[in-house]
Amino acid sequence: LFEHYQIMEEQNIVLSFKGEISNKTLVSLAEMLKKLFFMGDKRDRITKKLFSIFIEFSQNISLYSARKVVIDRKEVGTGVILIERNKGFYRVNSGNLIENSALDPLVNKIRHINQLDKSGLKKFYNECLKSPREAGKKGGGIGLILIARKSENPIDIKLNPVDKDLTFIELSTKIMDE
Repeated sequence: LFEHYQIMEEQNIVLSFKGEISNKTLVSLAEMLKKLFFMGDKRDRITKKLFSIFIEFSQNISLYSARKVVIDRKEVGTGVILIERNKGFYRVNSGNLIENSALDPLVNKIRHINQLDKSGLKKFYNECLKSPREAGKKGGGIGLILIARKSENPIDIKLNPVDKDLTFIELSTKIMDE
């Protein structure tokens, strides 16, 4: 555990969580995040961005993780989420297992989002809001767009194949420390 602690210190990890992302867990983590990052009026804008992006990544894990557990008769996803502090920026990272059949649409959507400028993201966001939800979809399809809009940076994606059915997907983005 000490080695794990040292690695986290070296990598400037200020928040790390691995496990199921239920509503109860999300509320607890959100409260901890508020306490960690509340730094007064000057930092309020960065804190709000961090909080919003953290929530979106957490909800993605809860909704789309291939590894699920049942909590209070509700199925929730498991994964990992962490925030690191670097010189000049924060990075929010998330990871979870995803079914390989869902990879191509997700990767294509992130590539599309990353190609859009600020006005293009706003237009795509509004289009998605107006579109009816596809049958079988769990979310509204706007979380990744919100992440890109709030961070004002691309969403980084890393795929780690596990087997013929599953891949561990890592998503992250930077929030500049203005």
